Amino acid sequence: MFGFILLSGCWLYPGDRPSSDASFYRQVQAAIDPVDPARIEILVIDPLPIETARLIDPEGHATEALAIAHSRRISAEDYGIRPNVAVGVAGGSSSRVATGFGIGFPLFPGGKQVTRVIVDSRATILIPDPARYKRDWQRSKLAVELNDGVNSRRFEMLPPPPAE
Repeated sequence: MFGFILLSGCWLYPGDRPSSDASFYRQVQAAIDPVDPARIEILVIDPLPIETARLIDPEGHATEALAIAHSRRISAEDYGIRPNVAVGVAGGSSSRVATGFGIGFPLFPGGKQVTRVIVDSRATILIPDPARYKRDWQRSKLAVELNDGVNSRRFEMLPPPPAE
């Protein structure tokens, strides 16, 4: 006698759930200010705020950001008691195939609330020599340091192309 059981279910653990707030994904943008083409605007959406931002030319000279502004967003998600659903198929060589469907409810409450803090940071850098920037922008770089007093991270990226 041979038998088989096939069970299938679907559930999510709190750590596996995607955030319901799409704005909580990290992003980095840099663009030339449309009003003043001698300014670079940097936007970083991340749990860590911008501490410093610099434009570094091909010779290594750095121009610090004129201004850095931060705004914080807080989101709370509740992973409370959730039922789970399962379907199953069972059968064997001497028995009929049987199917089943079930809904389970937890016996003990174990909800979890997750709070996330995201910081929208904006930095403005004045381009010291716009003519030179237009010529050498692809050999320059933007260096950004994020820091909340406990955690820090640095990254470099190509600056935006000059205004036409």
